[in-house]
Amino acid sequence: MNSVHMGDLFFGTKISETAFRIDMPEFHHCVHVTRHSAGSKVLVTAFDGNIYFGTIDRVEKDHALVSIAGTYLHEDSSGAKRAVAISLTHQADRFEWFVEKAVECGIHAIYPMHCQRTQSRRFAEERLHRIIHASAKQTLRPLKPLLAACQPLAGVLADTVSYPLRFYGDCAATPNQFLGKMARAGHDTLVFIGPEGDFSEDEFQLLSSKGCVPVSLGRYRLRTETAGLAALQILQTLQCL
Repeated sequence: MNSVHMGDLFFGTKISETAFRIDMPEFHHCVHVTRHSAGSKVLVTAFDGNIYFGTIDRVEKDHALVSIAGTYLHEDSSGAKRAVAISLTHQADRFEWFVEKAVECGIHAIYPMHCQRTQSRRFAEERLHRIIHASAKQTLRPLKPLLAACQPLAGVLADTVSYPLRFYGDCAATPNQFLGKMARAGHDTLVFIGPEGDFSEDEFQLLSSKGCVPVSLGRYRLRTETAGLAALQILQTLQCL
């Protein structure tokens, strides 16, 4: 495997236990951008929980066939999930930055939402899916995170009742309510992050009434997208301890 560059991961379709097919537009990147050809060693995935290593057997006009030699990485989908429900940001590129970095940092599900103080309702779903796809490839993730449909806070609360641990960022929370102290490793966990200007009083009451627990993310006030990433990193650290 030393001959396979760590960045050479391509998305494709598993057509048998020992073969993959790489189609457009991934084929274009594989052959015309990164200049792979028959005999090249590559990594391939269908984001089914596995990344495989193998060799390109044939390059046709619009696809390539890869012979699988073995499994490079495996991710068990039954493990504890880390998720963030987060308000859309006023500037779309800040939300895109959060999505990209959250995928790199191991998030399992992203729940975009609009709250009473959310300033923008722009939600470029297809673009965000492309960002997730590219980031998952870059990070060598065998599974792609879920990007849920954007909806109001109440809708996200209704759709996430299966999470045993649900928290929400609250600037008024005390150091004793730090997320790192409140969360527990090994449990599916969701953290709600409000918009610029925070959740409204009605939304705080709604979150509390649905069993969500207020938490602090640290000493300083954070931007929406930074708070989302900080929450994820705290949960990620707990899983690694």
